[in-house]
Parts: sequence; structure tokens; C-alpha cells
Amino acid sequence: MAQLTLDGRFDQVNSALGELLKRPTAVLETMSATDIVPPDDVERVAGVINAMAKGDRSALKGELQHVRGDGSLVWTFVSVVPIHGIDGGVDHLLAHYLDISERKRHETELEHLADHDALTGLLNRRGFEAALERHVADVARYGPRGALLVLDLDGLKRVNDTLGHEAGDALLVGVAKALRDRLRASDVIASARWSSSASASSAADIAFGQVSLGESAFQLTSVM
Repeated sequence: MAQLTLDGRFDQVNSALGELLKRPTAVLETMSATDIVPPDDVERVAGVINAMAKGDRSALKGELQHVRGDGSLVWTFVSVVPIHGIDGGVDHLLAHYLDISERKRHETELEHLADHDALTGLLNRRGFEAALERHVADVARYGPRGALLVLDLDGLKRVNDTLGHEAGDALLVGVAKALRDRLRASDVIASARWSSSASASSAADIAFGQVSLGESAFQLTSVM
């Protein structure tokens, strides 16, 4: 929690906020609210504080990232209200900061799971179709480019039947890693376990590689 002056400077700061932002309270009390937010948020925060100081806005509630003393970012839910003096005008602002970084982390994980295959970590059908739609839109605007490769993993059933499903899963994970290692960051690859593995690459070039598992091996040959 903190008390701010009408120009957004920290007047009083409690120890909990100092711990949250990894800054000594004495240091925070020499700073302003705009000093602890990312550059893209400075203008917005300054505008809200100015509006509250003038009495044009009654309160602020919302999620905001803050810059800690070590340079890392922390998500907070911020609530700021104007405190009025005996003359009825705004005397200062009172701000409360709640750490919501854990909730944000869980939200990010859920978003990742919605678009990625839980076993291989590659895009799932939903994520792949979204990426493909974006690529089609790019082609419509900039002209044809890239390639769509559909890779069928032969013999997976035999691996599952002879070595067990854990071995089959390990093989899929190994193949996914082999593809990731050989594709560029700009390329898109999905583990399309609803049908077959599919890869959309802006350049149809997958290097030679091999993934071995016990007595079985998957040979990834060059595709040009």
C-alpha cells in the first residue's frame, strides 16, 4: 500500500509494497508511480493519476505490470482512490497493490495448453489451424510463399504393441524434438495426433536426422 501525492509521487510506502517491488521503501519514496511501470504504460498511468488529482476520475482498478528493483516484471491488481481533504478537494491518492503473478502464470499455462499438445509440446489442431489461417491471410496479401508438409510416422502402432505405449510416447517426443531442432523459429510445426503429424514451414527444408528408441528407430530423411 502507498500514499501518493497529486503528481503521482510516493509519499508513504509500507514494507509489503517494498518487498513486492524488491525496492527499499526509502528508495520508493523518492520515486513516482510512473517510475515503476514499463515504458508503454507510463503515459496511461500518468493520465489516470492526473485525472484523479483533478477530480475527473473517482477510482482506478485494473491489472498492471510493475518493474521490480532487479529489473523483473510482476503482475499486480492495482486499486487507487482519491482521498479528499476537509475543503472537499482531492488531498492525496491511496493505492493498493495485490500480487497476481501466480494467477497470471496459471492463465499463461492454460492458454498454452489450449493451443499445444500436452505430450510433445507442439501446436495441437486448434493452434495449427490458427497458424495456418494466419499464413493463408499472409499469402493472400503478399503472394504465394512457403510449403505445407504432412509427415506420417510409420510403425508407431508396432512400437506401441511391442514396447508399450510409454515407448510410443517417448518416440513421439523424440521426433518432435528432432523436428524442432531442425526447423527455424519462424517455422510452424504441429503434432497433429488427431490424424498425422503436420508441419507448415516457410521453407520446405527438413534436415536429415535420426531418433533412436531401444530396438526401434525413426529415420527422418531430407525433404526439399
